[in-house]
Amino acid sequence: MNFVAHREDGRLTCVLSGDLDVYAAVSFEERLVGAVTPEDRDVVVDLAEVRYVDSSGLGTLVALRKRLEREGKKMILARPSEEVRKLLELVRLTKVFEILS
Repeated sequence: MNFVAHREDGRLTCVLSGDLDVYAAVSFEERLVGAVTPEDRDVVVDLAEVRYVDSSGLGTLVALRKRLEREGKKMILARPSEEVRKLLELVRLTKVFEILS
């Protein structure tokens, strides 16, 4: 998985590509947590280039959302591919996360 982060006006955007699976989940979590600063109000995870998410990836997204929420930050998922969006709907995470098209 590739991870690129950029920041603008209190919003950290993390662009992911590849698979968010058991092999990538820990690295993704460490990199995202390391990229967040106290000034960030929102954390956007851009999923447009993510091809596949497994249960470890879903668990990591939920854990990160909870962690960021405790810190007063909002986690937003952006541009999920059709396959990833269907998975998020299937497990009802569309009711948990704000999702930007």
